[in-house]
Amino acid sequence: MWFVKLFDESVGGVEIRGFRTFSRRTMRIRQRFDLLQTIFNEPIAQMDPAFFQRLNESNLYREDKLLQTPFAVFADPEFTDKDYHAAYPTIYHLRKELMESDKPHDVRLEKNSSGR
Repeated sequence: MWFVKLFDESVGGVEIRGFRTFSRRTMRIRQRFDLLQTIFNEPIAQMDPAFFQRLNESNLYREDKLLQTPFAVFADPEFTDKDYHAAYPTIYHLRKELMESDKPHDVRLEKNSSGR
């Protein structure tokens, strides 16, 4: 029994492939969000230069954020996160409003309709 090594049974390819698929999917989603930020950066920066920073830090605790604002995404005096959630309880309410209404909307709302 010297120099004998017993190996565990190998892991199937289906399980490993699932991990690779999930990793690629999350990478593509991140790339799409980065592309949207690149496209919308100039028009949004004109009205709210710190919008993307607040949006990217919206999942952090207030102590961990660089900008210490009480609201996560919308921090204007006339339009805050509370106003946004009162007007659009779900993302589908916002999408419906953007599709059906002809009036001009805040460009930041159009960025948020992507689902993030």
